[in-house]
Amino acid sequence: MPPGEGITKKLVRGEHLLQKGEDDEAIQYFDKVLPRLKSSEGPTGSNRLPVIIEGVQYPGETIFVPGNWWHGVQNLDLTIAITQNFCNEGNFDKVWMRTRKGRKKLSVRFLAKLKTHHPILYKRAVQMNQRDNFIMWDKRDKYKARFAKKSKKINKNPEGGAQQEDAKEEESSNDTISSSSSSSSSSSSSSDSSSASSSDAEDNGERQRPNSSNNRSFDPDSSDLDS
Repeated sequence: MPPGEGITKKLVRGEHLLQKGEDDEAIQYFDKVLPRLKSSEGPTGSNRLPVIIEGVQYPGETIFVPGNWWHGVQNLDLTIAITQNFCNEGNFDKVWMRTRKGRKKLSVRFLAKLKTHHPILYKRAVQMNQRDNFIMWDKRDKYKARFAKKSKKINKNPEGGAQQEDAKEEESSNDTISSSSSSSSSSSSSSDSSSASSSDAEDNGERQRPNSSNNRSFDPDSSDLDS
C-alpha cells in the first residue's frame, strides 16, 4: 500500500480487526485479518486503504518495493527469498537518521564502514550528528562497556563474529529498510502496504527464510529508505 495520511502500522496490521483468540501471527494475518482489512478498509469499504497491491512472484522474478511501503509475503511453496536494501547519495540522509535512531549496533558499524569505504558519506553523517547534537551509541556512557565487549568478541573471531552480531540484531528488530528488491526461487504471493519505518541502511542483504510449518512470512513493518 502506498504511503498516505493515516496509513499507520496499527491500521495496516489490522489490529482493530482481531477477534478473540486471534493474534498477528502470519497464518492468522493472511487467512483471517487481511481479508477483513481489504473488505472493511479497502476501496470497497472505508477507503482508508485506497490502494492495496497484490501479486504472485514466480521463480527468478524480482519485485521492487519503494521506500516507506508496507509489505507482507506469503510463501506458496518451499521458498528462498533474498531481500536487498538500497541506499545511495540520494536517500542517505533519511536512511542515516533512521538507522542511528533505531539500530544501535548497526549504526555504529555502518559509520565505521562509511569512514573506510565512503569518506564523503561518512563526513555527511558526522555533520548531521553534530547538527542534531546526536551522540553515537558507542560514545554514550550507558553503552560504552557493551560496545567495547562486543568489539573484543569480533576481534577474536573476525570471520564469523561480525556476521553473528548482525544476525542477532536482524532477528531482534521489527524494522525493515525500504527501497528493497527481492528475488525469489519459488512462487510467492505478496501484499504491499506503505508507511514510514525500517530499519536503516543496516539491513543490507537481509535474508528471508521460509517459515517451517505454514510457509508464510509476515513483516508489515514499513521501510525507511526512499526510492
